[in-house]
Amino acid sequence: MPVTSLSEDHRAQIASADCWVTTGRHDLAGQSAGAAAATRIIRIPEIYFPAFHPDLVYISKISTGWAPIVPHYNSGIIAWAFVNGLDPIEVPPLFNSRNFAALGYFSLWDKSVAHLRKVFANSDLDFAAFFLPVKRNGNFMHTINHPKIETLQQLARLCARRMGGDDTVMEKFIHVPDALNDNIWPLYPELAHHYSLSGDYNWLVQNGGYCDGLATYIHFAYNRYLDFGLTKGDVVFSTPVELYDDVLGKALRG
Repeated sequence: MPVTSLSEDHRAQIASADCWVTTGRHDLAGQSAGAAAATRIIRIPEIYFPAFHPDLVYISKISTGWAPIVPHYNSGIIAWAFVNGLDPIEVPPLFNSRNFAALGYFSLWDKSVAHLRKVFANSDLDFAAFFLPVKRNGNFMHTINHPKIETLQQLARLCARRMGGDDTVMEKFIHVPDALNDNIWPLYPELAHHYSLSGDYNWLVQNGGYCDGLATYIHFAYNRYLDFGLTKGDVVFSTPVELYDDVLGKALRG
């Protein structure tokens, strides 16, 4: 969970640290520096890159603020279809290149890179030294905000270099378990083709298991929304729902 404040116990522990690697709350790092002037602080960026998964949105119930799927990951197209009363068998045809283009799914690369460059500029790590190697891995994200382990390994190498390691640390293989792979959002085949990568419609969902194929995931999501009592008048999307109304509404009308 994110650290939002420093207790006295935390301050005491940090006081004896040689280095503190921090993301997000750099103001807390400043507080720590005051408590332990000798502690070296390395600010790292939060990795958010939606270009590979533009259909992934957050939704919640307006009346309660709760989300129907943990950890809040939803297909914008499927959620829109559910609250607009579409039968599950009507949903798969909405997943096509024409709709994706109209929804802007193919145009997020430059925006995602620009955002990543900006957060790196506010950190202590070099953007190019991070991005060029991870980009060679193809799809380097499990979701919009969960990097794959190879992506985090590159961050770790840059941190080690910043701590005083020599250039050889950049070539080291780091074997660590991937703690973020309990939720894997697929790179849709149409998007994969756009980026000259391989893709599929297979989901790995926390507490929901493996959804093999688009129809299986639609069934999974619809059941969650039914159990949750999700309705059109009591839902908020993290992206403008009007765009889905326009694009998908036109697609349904032919």
